[in-house]
Amino acid sequence: RNNSNVRICVEDNGVGFLFPNEHSFDIEPKGFGLFRIKERLEPLGGKLEIESQPNCGTVVTLTVPLGNNIDN
Repeated sequence: RNNSNVRICVEDNGVGFLFPNEHSFDIEPKGFGLFRIKERLEPLGGKLEIESQPNCGTVVTLTVPLGNNIDN
């Protein structure tokens, strides 16, 4: 966390997955809630990043902007 945003990173060493192309977030797979989170974060200036490779695990990083009137 810093004065402008919160960054949350979740990582595992599971089976991972492969996106079909670089625009995978434009295609909404059924039942994959991370895509809904991305849709909600972007208008707020946030972002969702996913790094994954088959058999190498996955890293999901959320960056969420904080309000402008933060004292701490």
